[in-house]
Amino acid sequence: MPEEVAILIFTALVGTFSMVGLKILVSARKTRHGEVGKEEVQRLTETVEGMQDQMYQVRDAVSELHERMDFAERLLTKGDKDR
Repeated sequence: MPEEVAILIFTALVGTFSMVGLKILVSARKTRHGEVGKEEVQRLTETVEGMQDQMYQVRDAVSELHERMDFAERLLTKGDKDR
């Protein structure tokens, strides 16, 4: 009987220490992944902002080309009327 009690106490202690250790590991991984997640969000935010800047530049260039094309069309139609 005392041997059975000793085995139960030993099993309970091992189980308790295992659960505490597992909880510490899970907590550490959550913390580590949380920090990586923040860095990843920052990197993605910077990438999106860079892409927005490029999109605005392209939009401005297209707008300028559209104005030049309209000007050229007006000159061409004016030249046709003069003939």
